[in-house]
Amino acid sequence: MGMSDPFAGFPAFVAVAEEGSFVAAGERLSISGAAVSKAVARLEDEMGARLFVRTTRSVRLSPEGAALLPAAQAALRAAQAGREAVAVLSGAVTGPLSVSMSPVLGRYLTGGWTDFLSLHPGVQLEVRLSDRLSRLVDDRVDVAVRIGALNDSSLVQRNLADTRWVTAASPAYLARAGTPATVDALGRHHLVQYLSPRGIAAPWHFVVEGERVTPPLAAALRIDHGDLVVQAAREGGGVVQAMDFMVEEDLRAGRLVEVLADCAAPGPPIHALCLPGQRHTPRVRALMDHLSSRFDGSGRKKNAVMV
Repeated sequence: MGMSDPFAGFPAFVAVAEEGSFVAAGERLSISGAAVSKAVARLEDEMGARLFVRTTRSVRLSPEGAALLPAAQAALRAAQAGREAVAVLSGAVTGPLSVSMSPVLGRYLTGGWTDFLSLHPGVQLEVRLSDRLSRLVDDRVDVAVRIGALNDSSLVQRNLADTRWVTAASPAYLARAGTPATVDALGRHHLVQYLSPRGIAAPWHFVVEGERVTPPLAAALRIDHGDLVVQAAREGGGVVQAMDFMVEEDLRAGRLVEVLADCAAPGPPIHALCLPGQRHTPRVRALMDHLSSRFDGSGRKKNAVMV
């Protein structure tokens, strides 16, 4: 009897090898761990060798599995490249698509995912929210949205927005504590400050007499989640500084009031990034266009040209 197609088991095999777990591999492939185990077992039968050494505590590659892994990974990459080439020619916006961004941006962009999928029903979208910067290749991310300066010049970049730092407080707080008229006056107010994942308090930025300044702050409250920082200010906890997109709805609704607007400083840019080989893939371009459109009409400077 001839050998059946061994490539059918490659996705499961590679996922287990890279994740180190049948359960984690199943989560990655959106199937059960039992289904992954069966696929690997069939591949092992086809190959006539055990590909993993299994114990109650770990799963590791056998020598035969280690020998097979590079070829299996290359085969999957080649198959994906072939699918991408066909998609580019056909213009079809279909297939799996993953995007990574910070939780703060996730809240701002969440309302648009339904619209995107309505326009492109053939896409299976995965949104990952994390303050950790994703490595596109290692984390299998198609598009990453990042706030701040970019260091990796090898990636294709699209500028989505140039932000502005907004200093604000609730009407109730300002009625109680008064409105700061100068940057120095902030020292007499309760401040709510963002704490980075590394435990570093984010500096506040102003422009005073044409010079950018970052005054020393003694914050009454520091929180390591951007949305909660804004929420604390909304509830009267004090003065907050945040990027404009984080507070624009609260400002429009009157839940927050901007102060020291004449001293507002430019904020960090927001970019969407993808790998050079992905820039012409229809679903990646469609996602880039969607992300860019979410910032339209915001009043922020935006350049939606992919470079």
